[in-house]
Amino acid sequence: MTVVVALVTAGCTGTPAPSGRSAPGPTRDLAAVVADLLGRPLRIPTPTPDGSCPFGRRFGATSAPLGPWSNLDLKIDFRTPGPDGLYDLKVIWGADASYQGPIVVRVGSLDGRNHGAVRLYYQASASLGDAVIFTLAGAEQDWPSGTFVSGPGCYAYQIDGPDLEQEIVFRVTR
Repeated sequence: MTVVVALVTAGCTGTPAPSGRSAPGPTRDLAAVVADLLGRPLRIPTPTPDGSCPFGRRFGATSAPLGPWSNLDLKIDFRTPGPDGLYDLKVIWGADASYQGPIVVRVGSLDGRNHGAVRLYYQASASLGDAVIFTLAGAEQDWPSGTFVSGPGCYAYQIDGPDLEQEIVFRVTR
């Protein structure tokens, strides 16, 4: 997997991706595409009228070829927050072979009271602020990562690519 530092200098080949989805063209470098994805507003779903958390639900115009392989009902249990005040919950992200190019993942709280972040454990340079940038290479892959949250609540991952968007709701309880 290419890390963010390499994205800024490497550019992109413009090679078409499998299944008709394409990577950024040669006239737009990968850093510009990632900047556009990071500039998209968060489209976190709103809470349900009854206040329950619709964890496991997926929202968005297009389905993402990347997603958490972990349970979407995460538990803080006995954990204590880190120095930044966030709880670290291990989540494995997996990608299928149907897409090539960058995907940005961010976290938001459905009620707006909490916040979160996603970071890769073994490639810190792929994290940019509270987001993580995956560069899918058209092959099945998986990445151990941390989902960091400020406390129990209902959250959603926002997954953005040049031609895709999806939100996946997850719940954090004690």
